[in-house]
Amino acid sequence: MDWLFAQPVDSVSVLSNRIILIVAMTGVASAALAGLAMMTVGGGKFAALGTMAVPIAFLTGFFFFLGLPPVWSTDPLHLLPYVILLGLLAGVIIDTLSHIENLRLAVVLAWPAIVVIGIGWKEMPDFATIAGLPMAVLWLCAVLGYLWLGLEHKSQSTPIVCLLAVTVGIGLLAFIGGSKIVTVLSGILAAAQIGFFALNWPNVRFPLLATGNFGIAGAVLSLAVMEALYTTVPVEALAILMLVLAMPLIAGRLPFGSGPKMGPIVLLLTCLIPIAGAVALARYLK
Repeated sequence: MDWLFAQPVDSVSVLSNRIILIVAMTGVASAALAGLAMMTVGGGKFAALGTMAVPIAFLTGFFFFLGLPPVWSTDPLHLLPYVILLGLLAGVIIDTLSHIENLRLAVVLAWPAIVVIGIGWKEMPDFATIAGLPMAVLWLCAVLGYLWLGLEHKSQSTPIVCLLAVTVGIGLLAFIGGSKIVTVLSGILAAAQIGFFALNWPNVRFPLLATGNFGIAGAVLSLAVMEALYTTVPVEALAILMLVLAMPLIAGRLPFGSGPKMGPIVLLLTCLIPIAGAVALARYLK
């Protein structure tokens, strides 16, 4: 469980000038890529390609932070960029080739399993005991999140707000647990999501669809798997954090919660409830 603590980032402060610069650069890059997509692909059939701004900007920040991963490494951290790129490819294929639409459900069920196994393969011998339950819970949350957020709210800002809230929660839990690498990566991913959201609100130009779900949500799920398996963060706190995915049910019934302008803000404030609960539990158990 201490694999992430063995990474050579012990001398790096999560609030150093270099880290702050990388996080800021990631947010700007995401907004710029989304703006470029807005001027080129625009709406219509290829609108979902605009969501590629988030994973591409995140990978850019990842490379600036940790460098290019070794090509043949099987280290879960080094596999993270390949997992995200694979998710992007699968999402683009599904969104652009309409004749394979009937395969969407199969991919939704299989993709989270690929992420869980790809990032968590080092704990495979313990899947039947220690690691099995959190991995099963994360897989189920990912599947339900893909189906609920990706299908029910695919033309709204709801999915990106929920994914941003989960990412922030993962970063806070990692900070409490002392895992600098997950804290920084969560900050980089959150910056990429904020940069994209800035150009996708209040008018939703880029529905997430499969491209966004497999690319953006794949990155979030990867960090959640890292946190559950390779850090000292209590899995109970991470389970509470997953309640963020259910917050649209509550936020939509609150004043201004269903509007395109204030709805995402109300949802984000509502998501603070499970985030606060997860942080409080993590601090208590620590």
